[in-house]
Amino acid sequence: MNASLKSDTVLYGAAVMAERVLGLLLLPLLTRELTTAEYGVWAQTLVVSSVLMPLVLFCLPAAIVKFFAAGVAVDERRQWMRRTLVLAGTLFGVLAVAGWSARESVAAAVYGDGAQAAFVPVLIVLLGADALLDLLIAYLRAAFRMRSIALLMLARGVLRFGFLLAALSVLGLSFLPAFVALAVLQLTIVLFAFLFEMRRGGRPTSQDAAAAPDWHTMLAFAAPLVLVSVLTSVNTFADRFVLTHLLGLDRLAVYAAVSSLVSIANVAYTVLGFTLFPVLSRLWAQGDSAGAIGLARDTVRVFLFMALPYALWLACVIDSLLPLMATQAYRASAEVPLLLGLGAIGYGLYQIMLYLLLLRGHGMRAAWLMLLAALLNIGLNLLLVPRFGLSGAAGAAALSNGALAVGAYVAARAQFPWDSAMRTAIGSGLAAAVALAMSRWVAPASWAGVGLSLLLAGALYLAVDLAAGRSVLRAFIGPKATS
Repeated sequence: MNASLKSDTVLYGAAVMAERVLGLLLLPLLTRELTTAEYGVWAQTLVVSSVLMPLVLFCLPAAIVKFFAAGVAVDERRQWMRRTLVLAGTLFGVLAVAGWSARESVAAAVYGDGAQAAFVPVLIVLLGADALLDLLIAYLRAAFRMRSIALLMLARGVLRFGFLLAALSVLGLSFLPAFVALAVLQLTIVLFAFLFEMRRGGRPTSQDAAAAPDWHTMLAFAAPLVLVSVLTSVNTFADRFVLTHLLGLDRLAVYAAVSSLVSIANVAYTVLGFTLFPVLSRLWAQGDSAGAIGLARDTVRVFLFMALPYALWLACVIDSLLPLMATQAYRASAEVPLLLGLGAIGYGLYQIMLYLLLLRGHGMRAAWLMLLAALLNIGLNLLLVPRFGLSGAAGAAALSNGALAVGAYVAARAQFPWDSAMRTAIGSGLAAAVALAMSRWVAPASWAGVGLSLLLAGALYLAVDLAAGRSVLRAFIGPKATS
């Protein structure tokens, strides 16, 4: 893994992890200040905003990264920022009018209850803020300005946590007005940031700046991704909607709380993929397909090294950790975080392979893969949730994302790093055994106990890796690591 990619990955990863930690700090705040149903509304609103994002942005962020990563003249970049803002604003306006006109129907579909219609306008404003932030980040990402992206991500986390802390705990506002104010404030700040960046223009024009693409090229690349993204959202969040309608917002709240803890594992593929795609695009444009494939393989090794031990450790301590993070009303059996963690790992493997499929122009192949996974996930949720509840939803995620990962590897014609994966699995298993023993015999039902469990399990895991002949940690941090 080259030095530039490692530097960007560490910088962006630190920002995402900081934002995710702030998100985890929201868990005890919200679960103590809100009812379980209100926390379910919060979680479901964030989910639906993510589901609708591709329809607002038409997957232009991916196209921006692909075609602008090699550099583009300042005037052309500024012009494209205006164009994409107008397109995204138009699509957002259509969705906003439709949602506002059918608030009760939307609330029934989203929250399982038309009485929650007052939260639909909040959803609309939050969707606008999140979509605009994604569009801004795409331009910064294409310019390899990871520091600016890191600051934006951190600022969003600080804003959400700080504002809700002040509104709910200090000012004593009820949930609805606090949520409305947060959404409006976030949209206002992001809009000013986008306009400032558009006026700034980016890097000076240089002789080696590439010519910007035309609309046809951009939309031809993005169109298949819209289908992929919509199907991805269906696959990722089908369990939330099934749980909402079959078990209600209270049980959804528990599932969402567990998912928040599991989301730390998601950081691994989010960070690695975010910094990987621009570099892969540049290598592919230079004709170095072998280098791109090798880099993707190394990324898989690092991803598994980061995600697998956490997923296993979390399953061992969930009985102690979840009530500590939330309240005694939030309890889930160990198989829920374990299966959700394995599902996150399967999706992460697919996501890394997806970049290779996109660079080869196989966007529709990725769409077919995701369609099959989404149908499998929906079917499994409808079959398993009535019988097994939260465990059934988590099992559906693990099975569908596992099948998705296998299909992506076959379609990308990539070799899986079995040797590294086996070493990672052995180290993760030993670390999980330590955590499980502590949870059974020492009963770490306190922050000190959970911290000690994490420290001991992490130390054992790193020791096993460093003792191996090809340490993933050494390869990642070593100054001479290459693909």
